[in-house]
Amino acid sequence: LGSWIITNWFQVATGGSPAAPTMSSGSDGYPQTAAVDGTTAVAFTEAHLKTEIQSVWTQGGEIDSIFVMVGPVNKKAVSGFTGIATRFRDVPAGKQAQIIGAADVYVSDFGVVNVVPNRFQPENRAYLIDPDKLAVTYLRSFRTIALAKTGDNTKRMLLTEYTLKVRNEKGLGTIRGLTTT
Repeated sequence: LGSWIITNWFQVATGGSPAAPTMSSGSDGYPQTAAVDGTTAVAFTEAHLKTEIQSVWTQGGEIDSIFVMVGPVNKKAVSGFTGIATRFRDVPAGKQAQIIGAADVYVSDFGVVNVVPNRFQPENRAYLIDPDKLAVTYLRSFRTIALAKTGDNTKRMLLTEYTLKVRNEKGLGTIRGLTTT
């Protein structure tokens, strides 16, 4: 996903030679070079998120359908943004009170954004994703293939090939070069 986001690419790390990914000049429209992060990572701040939300909105992204996907370290950073006004909720009589220690929704100037943790993405990145701008494309549709039988056990293999399809990369965003500890 990160190599497809070219328009709304925000590098916060400094040092080295950070560079945005580039697209192929040919007719295939595939990424040609990967992004290069800076060498000195920077802590994720609310200002970074605001800048990237504005960039995605300016390029036509529908902010109310976007979510921010971050690794566990940067999910904690979002929960610590100073813009969070209260950390409590109304508790009905006779119910146990809850302590709120996380922010799962961010209300920006351009719309409401959900914050989603993802343990499988690079920790040093935050992605702004509009699900309508992405799809799964099947290169080979699902097939079931019978395998050798062992006793009473019947074995089957499910075979398919699929990939990520980016419908419009301008409705997506990424913040790169974030700290990972």
